[in-house]
Amino acid sequence: TRIRVATRRSADAYPRPRRRDLQTDSYRYVSKTAVVDAGTCRLAVGDAEAAASLRGGWTTQRHFAVPTTDLPVKDDPKILKWFNAALKNSVFPAVGRLYGVRPERLRVVDAFVVKYDSSRRFLPIHTDQAELSITLPLNDRREYRGGGTYFLEADAALNGDAGSLVVFPGCLSHAAAPTTSGVRYVAVAFLYEERGEDEDSDLSRRLAAVDARLE
Repeated sequence: TRIRVATRRSADAYPRPRRRDLQTDSYRYVSKTAVVDAGTCRLAVGDAEAAASLRGGWTTQRHFAVPTTDLPVKDDPKILKWFNAALKNSVFPAVGRLYGVRPERLRVVDAFVVKYDSSRRFLPIHTDQAELSITLPLNDRREYRGGGTYFLEADAALNGDAGSLVVFPGCLSHAAAPTTSGVRYVAVAFLYEERGEDEDSDLSRRLAAVDARLE
């Protein structure tokens, strides 16, 4: 079967789960508890700072339209190993349950650690070139003020402590809310589900089956 990258779906293409460990609003989700071990997230912050220092600083021009102060995950072996394990063991299974996709079919378009501080406190309203986007906080909210993923439609920001997870369709208009003091670190990834051409023909049936399993 020939495989292609699936086209970006609208937010209405995804089912809404009925799970008590999540806060949800119109296909935007934030976990109430850690999905990824918080201790390993904090270690990733140290690894990112060390890697950025060796590179001569954090990158600031990788994303032309919405530039972030970031470090590509693939550029540091320690961060890449940790992030791949977190995706496989925790993040992909969680995303699969939420959106009715098969975890083994999820692929990463781009992944990077982002740093928000006095040099870059926020990001403007934008959409992502991804089916699904994830934000994984790497440090606790007590270490900074403000921050979070702001959604234009809801006029609200979702955020959590280290190891929690914010997930949403990339087509939703969103921004990084200003971090007004301290330093905020997050890992961001853009995802899509790899599937065959014949698997998009009956999306409503597939989602109905997922909804039934979540009852």
